[in-house]
Amino acid sequence: ELAAAARRDPALAAWFDGAAGPPSPALEGLEMKRGRWRLAGKPLDRLGQGEFGFVDAHPSLPGVVIKTVEHSASIQLLSSVSPEETAALEEKTARAIAAADAGPRHLGRARLRGRLVSARERVDGRTLEALAREKALGPDESALVLDLLRRLAAAGLKPDDMRPSNVMIGRTALDPRRRAYLVDGGNLLAFPEGLPASDRAEHLLNAPIMLRGRFDMN
Repeated sequence: ELAAAARRDPALAAWFDGAAGPPSPALEGLEMKRGRWRLAGKPLDRLGQGEFGFVDAHPSLPGVVIKTVEHSASIQLLSSVSPEETAALEEKTARAIAAADAGPRHLGRARLRGRLVSARERVDGRTLEALAREKALGPDESALVLDLLRRLAAAGLKPDDMRPSNVMIGRTALDPRRRAYLVDGGNLLAFPEGLPASDRAEHLLNAPIMLRGRFDMN
């Protein structure tokens, strides 16, 4: 009922269906202090952090998160990719995965206090990594992840960063179904030439995933 009501509300639905054009991230008043976004001095809820940035809860829109590009020390050392390139790649990948109904929507990006930020649809749930730690993975979760792979395969998408920390099982403000979502896909690779469409999901299931890397001078 909440999802249906949100779709009928033009003020909210415009955020998610693009009918009103690219939305503003609505981040006025935020200040960065000691590595945290703050509104009126209060830090935003930090939801996650990776090698390329961190994710906070939006201060005024409960169905939205803020992704801030911030390269870790190892990325700065080993990569020549600029924050602008990271933001552009993330948007391209996120929009393609969302169009395949396999990930949350990318709602817009901007530069805030010199930082590159984007607003995205929030998945209210847990990552596969967290569920594994809690010993909460079972047949239902397995079926949801396989369904996610089928959606990606049907769209011809092969993300290269499907680590357990990047796959979430949960719900969004506009979709009350419990589903698996890819919240950060990295780069989109090509499937092997000549691979039949019927075999793409199996290919994704068996694709190698880098869980952890280390720089070794020797």
